[in-house]
Amino acid sequence: MAVVQARERSTRLPGKVLMPLPDGRTVLEHVVMRVRRMETVDDVVVATGPRDANMGIAALCNRGGKFSVSCYHHDDEDDVLGRFHSAAAEWGADLIVRVTADCPLFDTALGDAVVRRGEPWSKHDFATNMHPPSFPRGFAVEVMTSDALERAHRRATTAYDREHVATWIYRTAPELHSIASGVNDTTESDVNLSVDTAEDLERVRGVLEWNPEPTWREALLWVRAQEKIAVSKR
Repeated sequence: MAVVQARERSTRLPGKVLMPLPDGRTVLEHVVMRVRRMETVDDVVVATGPRDANMGIAALCNRGGKFSVSCYHHDDEDDVLGRFHSAAAEWGADLIVRVTADCPLFDTALGDAVVRRGEPWSKHDFATNMHPPSFPRGFAVEVMTSDALERAHRRATTAYDREHVATWIYRTAPELHSIASGVNDTTESDVNLSVDTAEDLERVRGVLEWNPEPTWREALLWVRAQEKIAVSKR
Protein backbone atom coordinates (compact mmCIF):
# COMPACT_ATOMS: atom_id res chain seq x y z
CA MET A 1 0.00 0.00 0.00
CA ALA A 2 0.99 3.65 -0.31
CA VAL A 3 0.74 6.23 2.45
CA VAL A 4 0.57 9.85 1.28
CA GLN A 5 1.53 12.28 4.05
CA ALA A 6 -0.44 15.52 4.02
CA ARG A 7 -1.23 18.40 6.35
CA GLU A 8 -2.75 21.86 6.01
CA ARG A 9 -0.48 23.77 8.39
CA SER A 10 2.56 24.05 6.15
CA THR A 11 4.99 26.65 7.45
CA ARG A 12 5.99 28.38 4.21
CA LEU A 13 2.81 27.89 2.19
CA PRO A 14 -0.17 27.07 4.43
CA GLY A 15 -2.83 24.97 2.75
CA LYS A 16 -0.58 24.17 -0.21
CA VAL A 17 -1.91 20.63 -0.68
CA LEU A 18 -5.40 22.04 -1.31
CA MET A 19 -4.29 24.63 -3.86
CA PRO A 20 -5.49 24.17 -7.45
CA LEU A 21 -3.35 23.27 -10.43
CA PRO A 22 -4.17 24.12 -14.09
CA ASP A 23 -6.77 21.35 -14.52
CA GLY A 24 -8.64 22.50 -11.41
CA ARG A 25 -7.56 19.57 -9.28
CA THR A 26 -5.63 20.21 -6.10
CA VAL A 27 -2.01 19.36 -5.39
CA LEU A 28 -3.15 16.46 -3.19
CA GLU A 29 -5.47 15.10 -5.87
CA HIS A 30 -2.61 15.04 -8.37
CA VAL A 31 -0.41 13.11 -5.95
CA VAL A 32 -3.08 10.52 -5.14
CA MET A 33 -4.04 10.18 -8.81
CA ARG A 34 -0.46 9.39 -9.80
CA VAL A 35 0.23 7.04 -6.89
CA ARG A 36 -2.95 5.10 -7.68
CA ARG A 37 -1.57 4.31 -11.13
CA MET A 38 1.36 2.37 -9.69
CA GLU A 39 1.27 -1.29 -10.66
CA THR A 40 2.92 -2.25 -7.38
CA VAL A 41 0.37 -0.50 -5.11
CA ASP A 42 -3.01 -2.00 -4.20
CA ASP A 43 -4.32 0.70 -1.87
CA VAL A 44 -3.69 4.38 -1.06
CA VAL A 45 -4.25 6.13 2.25
CA VAL A 46 -3.85 9.83 3.01
CA ALA A 47 -2.31 10.20 6.48
CA THR A 48 -2.82 13.57 8.09
CA GLY A 49 -2.87 15.22 11.51
CA PRO A 50 -5.76 16.00 13.87
CA ARG A 51 -9.13 16.35 12.17
CA ASP A 52 -9.86 19.85 13.49
CA ALA A 53 -6.64 21.18 11.92
CA ASN A 54 -7.09 19.32 8.64
CA MET A 55 -10.77 19.65 7.83
CA GLY A 56 -10.09 20.58 4.21
CA ILE A 57 -8.07 17.41 3.63
CA ALA A 58 -10.75 15.30 5.32
CA ALA A 59 -13.49 16.88 3.21
CA LEU A 60 -11.53 16.33 0.00
CA CYS A 61 -10.82 12.69 0.79
CA ASN A 62 -14.42 11.96 1.76
CA ARG A 63 -16.32 13.89 -0.88
CA GLY A 64 -17.07 10.80 -2.95
CA GLY A 65 -16.73 10.32 -6.67
CA LYS A 66 -13.62 9.19 -8.51
CA PHE A 67 -11.19 10.82 -6.08
CA SER A 68 -12.58 9.37 -2.84
CA VAL A 69 -9.67 8.01 -0.82
CA SER A 70 -9.18 6.68 2.70
CA CYS A 71 -8.05 9.29 5.22
CA TYR A 72 -6.26 8.56 8.49
CA HIS A 73 -6.00 11.15 11.27
CA HIS A 74 -3.23 11.13 13.89
CA ASP A 75 -3.49 13.17 17.08
CA ASP A 76 0.13 14.40 17.11
CA GLU A 77 0.77 16.40 13.95
CA ASP A 78 4.51 16.72 14.66
CA ASP A 79 5.04 12.97 15.09
CA VAL A 80 4.99 12.12 11.39
CA LEU A 81 6.68 8.77 11.96
CA GLY A 82 3.95 7.85 14.44
CA ARG A 83 1.31 8.96 11.94
CA PHE A 84 2.90 6.93 9.15
CA HIS A 85 3.30 3.85 11.35
CA SER A 86 -0.25 4.00 12.69
CA ALA A 87 -1.78 4.37 9.23
CA ALA A 88 0.19 1.39 7.90
CA ALA A 89 -0.75 -0.70 10.95
CA GLU A 90 -4.43 0.25 10.64
CA TRP A 91 -4.49 -1.18 7.10
CA GLY A 92 -2.28 -4.16 7.95
CA ALA A 93 0.28 -3.33 5.27
CA ASP A 94 3.31 -5.59 4.78
CA LEU A 95 5.07 -3.28 2.32
CA ILE A 96 4.58 0.47 2.48
CA VAL A 97 5.35 3.13 -0.14
CA ARG A 98 5.93 6.57 1.37
CA VAL A 99 5.05 9.65 -0.70
CA THR A 100 4.61 13.21 0.50
CA ALA A 101 1.66 15.36 -0.61
CA ASP A 102 3.87 18.21 -1.85
CA CYS A 103 4.94 16.21 -4.94
CA PRO A 104 2.14 16.71 -7.51
CA LEU A 105 4.38 15.64 -10.42
CA PHE A 106 5.07 12.26 -8.81
CA ASP A 107 6.26 9.83 -11.50
CA THR A 108 4.27 6.58 -11.40
CA ALA A 109 6.83 4.53 -13.33
CA LEU A 110 9.63 5.77 -11.10
CA GLY A 111 7.63 4.73 -8.04
CA ASP A 112 7.17 1.23 -9.42
CA ALA A 113 10.88 1.05 -10.27
CA VAL A 114 11.84 1.82 -6.67
CA VAL A 115 9.50 -0.87 -5.32
CA ARG A 116 10.97 -3.41 -7.73
CA ARG A 117 14.47 -2.27 -6.84
CA GLY A 118 13.95 -3.78 -3.40
CA GLU A 119 12.92 -7.19 -4.70
CA PRO A 120 13.25 -9.78 -3.34
CA TRP A 121 11.95 -8.19 -0.16
CA SER A 122 13.26 -11.13 1.82
CA LYS A 123 16.71 -9.62 1.15
CA HIS A 124 15.96 -5.91 1.63
CA ASP A 125 13.74 -4.01 4.03
CA PHE A 126 14.02 -0.53 2.51
CA ALA A 127 14.31 0.89 -1.01
CA THR A 128 14.73 4.49 -2.10
CA ASN A 129 15.80 6.76 -4.93
CA MET A 130 17.16 9.33 -2.45
CA HIS A 131 20.29 7.62 -1.14
CA PRO A 132 22.21 9.54 -2.33
CA PRO A 133 19.93 12.24 -3.82
CA SER A 134 20.19 12.36 -7.61
CA PHE A 135 16.64 12.92 -8.86
CA PRO A 136 14.97 16.36 -8.77
CA ARG A 137 13.16 17.18 -5.56
CA GLY A 138 9.52 16.23 -5.90
CA PHE A 139 10.13 12.67 -7.07
CA ALA A 140 11.23 11.02 -3.84
CA VAL A 141 10.03 7.49 -3.19
CA GLU A 142 10.74 5.44 -0.08
CA VAL A 143 9.54 1.87 0.35
CA MET A 144 9.82 -0.13 3.54
CA THR A 145 8.68 -3.39 5.06
CA SER A 146 6.39 -3.33 8.06
CA ASP A 147 9.24 -4.76 10.16
CA ALA A 148 11.57 -1.88 9.22
CA LEU A 149 8.85 0.65 9.98
CA GLU A 150 8.11 -1.00 13.30
CA ARG A 151 11.78 -0.84 14.34
CA ALA A 152 11.98 2.82 13.39
CA HIS A 153 8.80 3.63 15.28
CA ARG A 154 9.99 1.87 18.44
CA ARG A 155 13.56 3.15 18.45
CA ALA A 156 13.58 6.62 16.87
CA THR A 157 13.38 9.15 19.70
CA THR A 158 14.62 12.54 18.46
CA ALA A 159 12.20 15.18 17.20
CA TYR A 160 14.04 15.22 13.85
CA ASP A 161 13.66 11.47 13.33
CA ARG A 162 10.00 11.55 14.39
CA GLU A 163 9.31 14.33 11.89
CA HIS A 164 11.21 12.91 8.91
CA VAL A 165 10.17 9.22 9.19
CA ALA A 166 13.08 7.49 7.45
CA THR A 167 16.15 9.33 8.78
CA TRP A 168 16.64 6.78 11.56
CA ILE A 169 16.56 3.96 9.01
CA TYR A 170 19.21 5.66 6.86
CA ARG A 171 21.42 6.24 9.88
CA THR A 172 21.24 2.67 11.20
CA ALA A 173 21.97 0.96 7.89
CA PRO A 174 23.65 -1.46 7.28
CA GLU A 175 23.63 -2.61 10.93
CA LEU A 176 19.84 -2.90 11.15
CA HIS A 177 18.60 -2.27 7.63
CA SER A 178 19.37 -3.39 4.09
CA ILE A 179 18.79 -0.49 1.69
CA ALA A 180 18.31 -0.94 -2.05
CA SER A 181 19.23 2.39 -3.64
CA GLY A 182 18.25 3.53 -7.11
CA VAL A 183 20.11 6.52 -8.49
CA ASN A 184 19.92 8.56 -11.66
CA ASP A 185 22.71 8.63 -14.25
CA THR A 186 23.27 12.32 -13.55
CA THR A 187 22.70 14.37 -10.42
CA GLU A 188 19.68 16.64 -10.81
CA SER A 189 18.94 17.27 -7.14
CA ASP A 190 19.48 21.00 -7.60
CA VAL A 191 16.07 21.19 -9.29
CA ASN A 192 13.03 21.57 -7.02
CA LEU A 193 9.69 20.35 -8.35
CA SER A 194 8.06 19.82 -4.99
CA VAL A 195 5.79 22.53 -3.58
CA ASP A 196 7.18 24.37 -0.56
CA THR A 197 6.62 27.98 -1.55
CA ALA A 198 4.39 30.08 -3.81
CA GLU A 199 7.25 30.21 -6.32
CA ASP A 200 7.44 26.42 -6.34
CA LEU A 201 3.72 26.21 -6.98
CA GLU A 202 3.99 28.50 -9.99
CA ARG A 203 6.86 26.40 -11.36
CA VAL A 204 4.77 23.23 -11.11
CA ARG A 205 1.83 24.99 -12.73
CA GLY A 206 4.13 25.99 -15.60
CA VAL A 207 5.15 22.38 -16.14
CA LEU A 208 1.53 21.18 -16.17
CA GLU A 209 0.41 23.91 -18.56
CA TRP A 210 3.12 22.71 -20.95
CA ASN A 211 2.43 18.99 -20.41
CA PRO A 212 -0.49 17.76 -18.26
CA GLU A 213 1.07 14.32 -17.76
CA PRO A 214 4.86 14.75 -17.63
CA THR A 215 7.36 12.10 -16.65
CA TRP A 216 10.08 13.25 -14.30
CA ARG A 217 12.46 13.59 -17.26
CA GLU A 218 9.99 15.78 -19.16
CA ALA A 219 9.42 17.99 -16.11
CA LEU A 220 13.18 18.36 -15.74
CA LEU A 221 13.47 19.23 -19.43
CA TRP A 222 10.96 22.07 -18.97
CA VAL A 223 12.90 23.47 -16.00
CA ARG A 224 16.22 23.36 -17.83
CA ALA A 225 14.65 25.09 -20.84
CA GLN A 226 13.33 27.87 -18.59
CA GLU A 227 16.78 28.28 -17.09
CA LYS A 228 18.29 28.75 -20.55
CA ILE A 229 15.64 31.32 -21.44
CA ALA A 230 16.38 33.23 -18.23
CA VAL A 231 20.11 33.25 -18.99
CA SER A 232 19.54 34.47 -22.55
CA LYS A 233 17.56 37.46 -21.25
CA ARG A 234 20.33 38.70 -18.97
